[in-house]
Parts: sequence; structure tokens; C-alpha cells
Amino acid sequence: DWMEALKPDEKRTVVVELERRSSRVLSVMVIETKADEPPGPQVPKAWLGCDVQPMLPQLAEALGLAGTKGVRVTDVFLETPAEQGGIHVGDIIQQIADQPVNAFRESDAQIFFEIIRHRKIGEKVTLKLLRDGKPAELEVTLGSSPVEPKDVKRGRDKDFEFVAREITFYDRVGRRWGKEVVGCVVDSVEPSGWAGFAGLYQGDLLLKIGDKDIRDLATLKEAMQDLKKRKPAQVTVMIRRGIQTGFLSLEPQWEE
Repeated sequence: DWMEALKPDEKRTVVVELERRSSRVLSVMVIETKADEPPGPQVPKAWLGCDVQPMLPQLAEALGLAGTKGVRVTDVFLETPAEQGGIHVGDIIQQIADQPVNAFRESDAQIFFEIIRHRKIGEKVTLKLLRDGKPAELEVTLGSSPVEPKDVKRGRDKDFEFVAREITFYDRVGRRWGKEVVGCVVDSVEPSGWAGFAGLYQGDLLLKIGDKDIRDLATLKEAMQDLKKRKPAQVTVMIRRGIQTGFLSLEPQWEE
């Protein structure tokens, strides 16, 4: 039909007739198609794999380290150069190779990451730090920055009207998902679409659609194609939302 003939990123205004109680109401609807978003042109940067906070004067004084500048490590991500290099939560990094980390204000939080990003992937650098108040040195090998959510591949389903993307490293860190967690993250949902009516939200993790397990975008595409062939009256979707796992029921109105 004419909707199938719409080109990516094409917009068309149509008049829709709705039945509302005993009335037949006309409404104007704008139909807009969007092409699947390809991965962005992300350039990998040097990366360590930890999170830090600047050493504010009040914090330094409270720790008995008045006048100390640098960043305190607040998290070390698993299987990263930071973990492999022996960095611990609580370490206060003061120097990276020959560059001091002069962080002592809230606005200095990015100094550490900028120094790292401007070095080379695979480069070995010496970190000068304080551990339990005592000077120490560590040699670490810088890795490559993970792909960010905005740059991963996406898939759009025009019938159920939602967009999903692959799981990223930052999803696993932020949501504390282990490697055993697989699926596709819902990136956006059209409120008036079937998925929206069923209660699918942005951020949900798709685990299963019908009887098909969802592991990645390829299996999601297969599951949706299978549905469109069979046209079931009801579709059960298994999702993960926060720490809860649940089910949604969709009742699509398939076109003949």
C-alpha cells in the first residue's frame, strides 16, 4: 500500500477517520518514516576504565591530606585496563606519565579523562598516586574506549512502532548487568503505536517476543518477521525493567 511505498525520512499528511462512540471524527495525522540509524563515526580514544571524583579542598582536609590535588577513584570497571593495572577504589591519582592531575574543583572532574583521551591506545603509562595516604606508582596499559549508546546500531519496527538498539558497555556498568544478560534495549517508542499501547517504555530490555528469545538485533528482526507471517491475535513480550522481569501483552490489528 502507500505506506509501504514511503521512502526513508519522507513525511506525508493524511486525513484519518475515527469512530468515537456513535460519532465519526476526522483527524489530521502526519506520517513520517525514518531510516534505521547507522552507527555514528565514533573515533576510539585511549581509555582506562574507572570513574573518579576531584579532590575538593574540604575532602582532602577531611582525609588528612590538606592541599592534595588529583582525583579519587570511585569505581573500577571489571575487565578493563584499570582493573588489570591494579587500580583500587580510594586511590588518589595525582600524575599520569609526565602530566599532573591538577583537579581540586567540581569543574575539574574531566581533567583526568581528557589527559587519558589525548594519549595513545596501547600506550603504557605510569600513574603516581596515593594509596592509604602513602605514595605509590602503577604502570597501566591504556585500552580503547567502548562504543557509546548513541553510536551503536539500531533497528526500527514500523508495525509495532519502536526502535531498539544493542546493549553497550555503559548499559552493563550503569545497570549492573553481567555478561549473561542479553537482549535489545528499547531506544524509543511511539506512544500511539501497538508497543506504546501495550506499555513498552524507553529503556526496557527486550528478552523474548512470542516464543523467540532476543539476543541481539538479528534475533529481534527474525522474531518480528515471524510475527508478521503468522499474524497472531495476541503477542506476549518478555522484558526487563530495572531489577524486575515481566510480561506485556500486545493485540495488533494486522492488515489483511
